[in-house]
Amino acid sequence: MTRTLGYFLAGAIVGWAALAGIGQQLQGEYGLLCAGVAGLVCIIPTTISLIMTLWSNNKTGSEQLMAVIGGMGLRMVTVLSVSLVVFLNVGEFREDQSRELTFWTFVLISYLATLAWETFLAARSGYRVKPAANGPGGAK
Repeated sequence: MTRTLGYFLAGAIVGWAALAGIGQQLQGEYGLLCAGVAGLVCIIPTTISLIMTLWSNNKTGSEQLMAVIGGMGLRMVTVLSVSLVVFLNVGEFREDQSRELTFWTFVLISYLATLAWETFLAARSGYRVKPAANGPGGAK
């Protein structure tokens, strides 16, 4: 579990640096700001979601489903809520339509990149489902 989390954080930081470099080339300091905010907003809930998913390895199918769906909900709600709060409270993001689009594009790219990396690492970790107490057919 620790190794997978390390891979996730290392990959997320590399992706974040790449996004910041692209942002700086396209938008200068504003691009760096958008990449920084998007990276922070996305990496924390995705890390928690990955921890929940990895915890559920070798648990029953229903526990795995709860962990994965719960992590997905946590990630979506947190990223959208925090991004919206930041967007509404920092006037620089709302100066014109181009800046608004840039901010939300960076959030979307960061969200999808961390989601893809989390999914890859979770699938790679070799999921195993613990058999139900009543056998493979369930309760009869």
